[in-house]
Amino acid sequence: MLVQISNQWQSLNTLSGVAVGTAMFIQSQSSSRVYFKQQDAQPAAGSIDAIIVLPFTTWQVGSGSKETWVRCDDTAGQLYVE
Repeated sequence: MLVQISNQWQSLNTLSGVAVGTAMFIQSQSSSRVYFKQQDAQPAAGSIDAIIVLPFTTWQVGSGSKETWVRCDDTAGQLYVE
């Protein structure tokens, strides 16, 4: 599933419809950096205290993890989630 993200923190679980705690495979389809964070509540606006994912790379979220939050440097980006 292709998911649109922005430069504001958004729940990848909500955007993708994948339940919190479910394993996910994620691939950046953006030419800008993606910030990735797992926690219960939405991070503060503008916060970059997170894992930085470089353009066109992949990563995984393990089962049992907290809610997954993402944002990108540009005003719009894309992630492929399965």
